[in-house]
Amino acid sequence: MAIAEVGLNDVWQSALLGVASVGNDARLLHRVMENVVDWIERNRPDLILTDYKIEFR
Repeated sequence: MAIAEVGLNDVWQSALLGVASVGNDARLLHRVMENVVDWIERNRPDLILTDYKIEFR
């Protein structure tokens, strides 16, 4: 799992995060990515998550 700020660097109080993981089981990876979103929503109530997208390559 790797997480980095990948955009909106110049926008005050905003961030675009990129999350990456590598594996050979797409269902497991999708579940892991959903868990990241759930963790943010549960543990950072001070943040407003406006949108997210999960994609595979």
